[in-house]
Amino acid sequence: MELSLAQKQIKKEERKRECAGFFSLVHMLLSDRMKLSFKSKPKDSILRLVLSVVLFAALTAICYGIYFVFGTFHIFSLLGYTPLEVPSIITNIVLALTFLGAIFGLVKMLYLSPDNRLMITYPLQNRTIFAARMSVYFISEYVRVLTTVGPILLAFLLGQGFPWYMCLWLFLALLIFTIAITLAAAALSIPGYFVVIFLKKNSLVASVFYILIFAGFIGVVSWFMSLIPNEIDIFTNWGPYFTKLQSGLHWYRSNMAAFYDLTAFLTGDFDGFHVTPFPLSSLYVLLTLLGTIAVFGFLAYSVVNSMYLRLASQSFEFENDKAFSRHHNRPRKWFFAQMAKETVLVAKNPSSLMSTFGIFVFLPILIALMNKIFGAMSTNTRGNLLISCANVLIIMLVSLNTNSGVATAYSEEGRAFSLDRVYPRHQGAILTSKLVIPALIGAVSIIVSCLAYGDINVGKTDIYGNVWTEFAYIPLLAIGLIAFYFGHMLFAAGLDFTASGRNFAAKTGESKNERIVFATSFVLSVFEVLIFYMMLQDSSSRFAAYLKLMLIGIGFLALNVVLYLKKIKYVYKEGD
Repeated sequence: MELSLAQKQIKKEERKRECAGFFSLVHMLLSDRMKLSFKSKPKDSILRLVLSVVLFAALTAICYGIYFVFGTFHIFSLLGYTPLEVPSIITNIVLALTFLGAIFGLVKMLYLSPDNRLMITYPLQNRTIFAARMSVYFISEYVRVLTTVGPILLAFLLGQGFPWYMCLWLFLALLIFTIAITLAAAALSIPGYFVVIFLKKNSLVASVFYILIFAGFIGVVSWFMSLIPNEIDIFTNWGPYFTKLQSGLHWYRSNMAAFYDLTAFLTGDFDGFHVTPFPLSSLYVLLTLLGTIAVFGFLAYSVVNSMYLRLASQSFEFENDKAFSRHHNRPRKWFFAQMAKETVLVAKNPSSLMSTFGIFVFLPILIALMNKIFGAMSTNTRGNLLISCANVLIIMLVSLNTNSGVATAYSEEGRAFSLDRVYPRHQGAILTSKLVIPALIGAVSIIVSCLAYGDINVGKTDIYGNVWTEFAYIPLLAIGLIAFYFGHMLFAAGLDFTASGRNFAAKTGESKNERIVFATSFVLSVFEVLIFYMMLQDSSSRFAAYLKLMLIGIGFLALNVVLYLKKIKYVYKEGD
């Protein structure tokens, strides 16, 4: 009897220790993932929370304004309301992308995270560590769903006059949905892990895989652009467009009923006359989600939980993937040797390049699509001015933000960059060589984007017959934007190799560098567009506006070249 009581006491103490360890681990991982620490940095954490709430409110207000415009101009209904099909289509596209991202996000966090080296040494049971990982990922995923889908649906509820309690139900319904997709993603993370490992070990297959994805995306966008007519007159001939919109919404409601019912489960239904808070279809969706939680929860606990630590430990074990055949070294010119080294790094990890490459492939497509729509409209001088500024703003925001990768390029190689002191060339040669590939990709993308802008806008006249853009403006625009991009890239590079002081391997400054790059990208883009807007207002010197934009860009590049060289000289003078 005494032995039995002692065993019970031991098990009770073990449960208490596991429980305390679970909450400690969740707190540590959540603080790292969400960048919140109310003990060490209470002011920064509170400010971050307040800014997140303000951002959520601002996005909700913007969506509310968009729904108001839709209703005022009877875009989707003669009754002056927005049908549920409209937010349903947008929401389900976002949720589908969220689910795909959750699968690969869990693969990265569970099995490929660098801190797995620390996790496997924790004096906790496997299931406790796994539960902590899953809890943290669920919280971050719920926050992501709220910030992406929440404003769209909450603004719809407020704009269409739904009962107040449906706004509260929206948060609970999204919570249930997030639990379901997180558990489903956990069950699918094991096959996702083997896919990722296969692609990492077969860089050629990975490159072909990414290229096929990009090609498919380009094909879909090109098909969509072909559907846009060359001339759009929505003010005097809205009838045919309205009919097509109604046909498309009716097709979605009839053929995509499951997705429509999912949205009705989140918000309730509305037919323009009556609000139905909880339609019958919501019960079926709820039962489906609860069944999904039960099935995938069992799989996650029984299968993924048991394999977690084994796969996590295998992910960082040293293995020769034999991606490159053995061959004798041969002498090369220093430039080609450095480029060969950077090419090898890319080939060994193509995903690092494909993220940047994908953004730069997306940029010309976005510019072409946007100008296709604007080019089909009859616009006045002010409209043409806004179109030109919108193109510059989008190109700048997208291209400059890609420099966040440059801001961590050096520290990602760790102590390898300490070897640059024995490099028999100029001190900055090895640093600058890492910028060549992203610089070339970015320059080509910006040139193609400017050509897409010119293809639609060159020769275009306003309603008064005045020519707005000429071909001679396009090279000036491209040179100016590329100069801004190169200058900001040098600035981002300097952030990385100077932030760690004497140690290239320091990783603590990476997130700070990325935030600085994001902030400076936004400020620089807005500043440039405002200057461009003011210069374009002078209708007698549009060529001068483009010329001044190019000169400002070249001046910005020259300034950053000087600062970049001074930073290199300072770093090497200080020593490692």
